[in-house]
Amino acid sequence: MLARGTTRDHSAMAHSPSLPPEVVTRLLAHPAPEVRQAVARRTDLTPAQLAALADDPDLGVRVLLALRQPAPPPRVLLRSYLEYSGAGRAALPHKPGFPTEGLAVYAADPHPPLRLLAAFDPDAGPELLARLSRDGHPDVRVAAARSAGLPPERLVELTADDGERVAATAAANPEFPVAAMRGHYALG
Repeated sequence: MLARGTTRDHSAMAHSPSLPPEVVTRLLAHPAPEVRQAVARRTDLTPAQLAALADDPDLGVRVLLALRQPAPPPRVLLRSYLEYSGAGRAALPHKPGFPTEGLAVYAADPHPPLRLLAAFDPDAGPELLARLSRDGHPDVRVAAARSAGLPPERLVELTADDGERVAATAAANPEFPVAAMRGHYALG
C-alpha cells in the first residue's frame, strides 16, 4: 500500500488502529510531515518509534508527540517547549518526564515563558523562587507559587497578589501554612 496512494491516503492510513506495527514504522520515514504528524498522534507507538519521532526534523511532529503521547521522550518535551509557542505549550512542563534539572539557567531570560522554567528546577533555592514570585509576569509568579521550595511566608504574601491565578495557586500549594490561612481569615 505504501508504494501507491497519495500523501492524504498515507495520512489517513496512519490513524488506523489495526495498522501493523511494521507499516507504522515505514510511515515514520515518509517524506511528508503530515503523514509523520498523523503517526505522532497514535497512542500505541513502541519506544523505538517514539525515539524516531523525537528526532524528527519537523517541529509539528515533535510537538504532537510531546502533547499527545502519555509518555513522550523527555528530550522532546523540553525541545518542544523551547521551540514551540502555540496552544498546549504551557502544559508541557507538567507532563511526567519533563526534564527539570538545570532549568534555573533560564531565571534571567527576557522571555517569561522561558523564565518560568526556572521554578521547575529541583535545585532552585528559596531565594531564586522568592525572586521569581515577584516577577512582573503573572505566569512566572504562578510557576513560583506552585513550587514546594518557595518559603511559606512568601506563599502567604502571594495570596494578596493582584493576579487571581497567582493568589489561588499560592493558597493551593501543599506547603502553604494552613495556620496562617486560618489566622488571616479568622477561620478558627
